[in-house]
Amino acid sequence: MSTVAPDVHGSTRRAEASLTLALTVLGVGMIVGALDYGVGSLAAPGSGFVPLLIGIGLVFFAASLLLSGLRARRSAHVDTGAVGSEVVVPDLAGAHDQLLTEAAEDSATLTARLSPSLAIAACIGCFAFVLLATSVVGLLVTAAVVVGVLAYIMRTSWWASLLVGIGFYVAGYLVFAMWLSIPLPFGSMTAG
Repeated sequence: MSTVAPDVHGSTRRAEASLTLALTVLGVGMIVGALDYGVGSLAAPGSGFVPLLIGIGLVFFAASLLLSGLRARRSAHVDTGAVGSEVVVPDLAGAHDQLLTEAAEDSATLTARLSPSLAIAACIGCFAFVLLATSVVGLLVTAAVVVGVLAYIMRTSWWASLLVGIGFYVAGYLVFAMWLSIPLPFGSMTAG
């Protein structure tokens, strides 16, 4: 009985190509949609300004994925014995195994504070907190608390988590309330 090895290289290349294509299409779609909303200028950004930046970022990210994939394929060469001829053999299986090992180590590090089921429950609790607390304390305070809690779940010390939450609040206030002049929902306790 013979076994057929799965085509790891082909499936990885198809997955990379699919991801790159999806990110490119999503980015271009966001750019087109942003232009329909009106971009404005840096002094007076329109409602399409931030989606335009996100769309451009997605297109650049997709391009960087494409370039890194091409570099990885070109970096693994095998000499065929003939003078001046090389065959490009992508070492995607080794890279894939390394990425899986690193992801497993990162996952073990991230979930070491809580068991996986408790981490999921904490995330669901954070979303429930957003739904319930936004009308009471406002969107920025709620989001800052959630970001701080999630940072703590991801094995950040309590003081660093507190600083992350405060930094998120300050950055959100400066970007949305001050720079973009977007009226953010304030809760009944924070309305002035």
